[in-house]
Amino acid sequence: MKKFHNPFTVEKFRDNLASKLKYEELEKSYVKQYPEIKDLNSPSFWDYLNIDSRQTNTKNPMEEDRINSVIDLIKGEDIVVLNVGFGSASLERKYFKTQDPVKFQWEGIEISPKSIRQANEDLPMGRFRMGNISKMNFPNSHFDYVIALEVLEHIVPSKILDSLRELFRLVKPGKFLIVSVPLNEGLEKMVALGQNPNAHVRVYTSNLIKAELIIVGFKVLKEKKLFAFNNLYKLKTYAARYVFRESFKHNNIILYAQKPLGD
Repeated sequence: MKKFHNPFTVEKFRDNLASKLKYEELEKSYVKQYPEIKDLNSPSFWDYLNIDSRQTNTKNPMEEDRINSVIDLIKGEDIVVLNVGFGSASLERKYFKTQDPVKFQWEGIEISPKSIRQANEDLPMGRFRMGNISKMNFPNSHFDYVIALEVLEHIVPSKILDSLRELFRLVKPGKFLIVSVPLNEGLEKMVALGQNPNAHVRVYTSNLIKAELIIVGFKVLKEKKLFAFNNLYKLKTYAARYVFRESFKHNNIILYAQKPLGD
């Protein structure tokens, strides 16, 4: 076993393995013996952050793009959906406005009691409850869509593959997982300065998150990379994506993955 003294060095090592498609070696790197970023996630932390996020008046164009993109991926009628770590329920607040409630069954889990209480009060079309991604009290192959937006970066590496396998267990064969994670956020520099405002414990790259999904059995069908532009969002995103592709780093990725038939 390699020796590492820095969690960020381990993440770079994992990214290198992912980029070379060395999935067996990558899977072996998710062990408790390797250093991990301190996990600050707790129900009280998310009580504060989720409610604070909902009450802010500042618009986030990238978040709006992410929510709209995810809604566009959810197709069909009589579907059963699970949103893992629904947070301030931004996705539900928009999705429920455009859909007939008889056409879907929506479940949400969170670790924040305040967020659960608020969602159940505001959004009676869904059912929101306490739950942890590592072990969820739902039957096998129960959902047409399992969604986990901005969640996986809060799970320490030694637990991530088990958590992803739990998501895999819940998806019906042939149906879908939708995830998003931040990219290029400068977490190493923030932690060096004693800062980690969003309690992230992973440094994801597009190669690394896709590799983790593949390891647990998903097939990645689509990806969409987003940029953290605060103004002129559509114009700047177009320029970054198609004109100045080498000049801008993506700040978020959405992945649309499928559980193969027969699993």
